[in-house]
Amino acid sequence: MQMQYSYRAIDKEFHEPWQRALGNVIERDLKPLLDKHTKDSVRLQIVLDRDKTKRQFLASGYMHLPGKKIVSVTASHDELTPLAQTLVQSMFRQAKKHFDRLHAQDQIKRKARRERLRELKVRIAAKPASAAHEAKVTRMPLLSKLEAVARRELAYLRAVGDLPRDYPTLRDVVDEAIVQAEVEWQSVPEEKAAYFGLLKHLFAVLDHEVANSRQFGEFVSLDAPVEADAQDVAEAMVEEEVFEFYQPDDTLRLADIIADSQHPDAATIAEQEELVDRSSEFAFAFDLLKDMPRLWRRIFLLIRVDGLDASSVSEILLIPSKEDAVRRWLMQAEAFIAAHLEEAGVSKNGNDWLQGVDWSALSVTRSAAASLWSKEANHEE
Repeated sequence: MQMQYSYRAIDKEFHEPWQRALGNVIERDLKPLLDKHTKDSVRLQIVLDRDKTKRQFLASGYMHLPGKKIVSVTASHDELTPLAQTLVQSMFRQAKKHFDRLHAQDQIKRKARRERLRELKVRIAAKPASAAHEAKVTRMPLLSKLEAVARRELAYLRAVGDLPRDYPTLRDVVDEAIVQAEVEWQSVPEEKAAYFGLLKHLFAVLDHEVANSRQFGEFVSLDAPVEADAQDVAEAMVEEEVFEFYQPDDTLRLADIIADSQHPDAATIAEQEELVDRSSEFAFAFDLLKDMPRLWRRIFLLIRVDGLDASSVSEILLIPSKEDAVRRWLMQAEAFIAAHLEEAGVSKNGNDWLQGVDWSALSVTRSAAASLWSKEANHEE
C-alpha cells in the first residue's frame, strides 16, 4: 500500500502520532480486505487539517481501488486515535461495497439466501415426519392465495423502485415465508391461523429485501448492460408520426355509409363505454396505491379488498393490540384515495366513489368476482 500524508495547519508534533495511529488501524482493519480482493498496490492519500474555530482535527482520505474507483471519506474528532478509527471504518465500508459490486453483488444475495434457507430447512428436518406432513397438508390449499398477495406486493414495490425488477422473484419470497413460518410452528395451526402466519412472514421477508436493496441503491453494477441513450431513442423515432397519422384509405366508399347489421346498437355501445370508463377509474384508483405509504397500502388491501378484520391485520403486520391505529390508518388511506379521485375529476365526492365499489370482487385471494364491472376492472377477462 502506498500512503501519502499531507498536513494543513497542523503542528509537526502531531505528525508522527497521527501516522502511527492511522497505520495501526489500517493494518488491522483495512489491509486484510484489500489483500483479499486485489493484488495490486492500493494508493491512499490522507490529509489532516484542523478546524480554526472548534479546534477539531479534520481528516480526509482518498483511496484508489481497482475498477477505476476512488473512495473519498472525511471524519472529524478532538483526538487523533478515534479520528483514525472513524476514518478507516468509513473507508472499509466504502471499499467493501465497491468490491461487492465488482463481484456481482446480486449473486451474493442469492447465495446468502440459499444458505439462510438451508439452515432453516435443517431445523424443519429435525421435527417429526408427521409434523412436516401435517404442515404440508395445511399450507398447500393456502399457497395460491399467498402467491397472489406476494405477486401484488412485489408489483407495487417494483413500481415505486423499492425493489429491482428481477430480484427477488415470487418464488424466492414465498418459499422463504413458508420455511420461516414452519420453523416457528410448534404445532401445526388451523387453516386461518396458518394463513395469517404465512402472511406475516411474507411481509417481513419483503421488508427485509427492501432494506437490503436500498443499501446498494446508489451503486450501478459495472457488469450491467448500458441502457439506450434517451436522445438516440428520440432521434430514431423522428418522422414515425407521419406514418402514424397517414390514412391510405381516406376515399369514401359505399360500405362506409351503409349501416352494418352486425354493429351493436346505441344502448350496447353506451354500456360498453361505461364499462371502459369504469375500468379506467379502477385502474387510476389502484395506481394511487403505489404512491401511499407501504403500511397504509397493505392495511387497505388486506381489509377492504381481501376482507380481513383490523385485529387480524394488526397481527399480520406485527402491530399487536393496535386495532385502533389500524383503523385510523385505513381511514387515512381512504382519504388519500378520495382526495386524489376528486382532484383528477373522477368523482365529485371521492368517499362516495369508494363506498360504491365492491372491493371484495377485486380480491386476488377470493374465489370469484361478484360483478361484471369488477371483472372488467380487475382485467380478469
